[in-house]
Amino acid sequence: MESLLVVGKSICLPFPGEDHYEQCMKDPRAFRQFVSDMYGTHPELFPRRMAEGFTLHDFTSPSRKQEGFRMRRIKLRGGLVYQIRPSFVMPYLVAKTEDVEKALFLCRWGVPFWALTYCFGRNDMSGIGPTSRWAPAR
Repeated sequence: MESLLVVGKSICLPFPGEDHYEQCMKDPRAFRQFVSDMYGTHPELFPRRMAEGFTLHDFTSPSRKQEGFRMRRIKLRGGLVYQIRPSFVMPYLVAKTEDVEKALFLCRWGVPFWALTYCFGRNDMSGIGPTSRWAPAR
């Protein structure tokens, strides 16, 4: 069975920060080294076929949700392509994790969506999911 952390052919990796991610995006060797290091340290984050090797494939289209944010794709020896998503961005690029961490924390404790709406100023009907945009009101 593949890792549960690989969903929709996306692999989430813990980049140390946005600056490091940008450096890796600009330098293919640095990106490849980071992915290889993460595989050596945390093989459970990757599909089993990663052991056969990978190549850098291409980039995703610029995101409309995150103002031009792009991710790199890797291609495994078997031909499967996975995108590498940094952990500081939520799935589907709905928000940055720092913008939603407090709302997600409160959800864990059963806080109703109307209360989150009151605190964070968003639509409680959309919930916390791929279509919501939870971020602290500024």
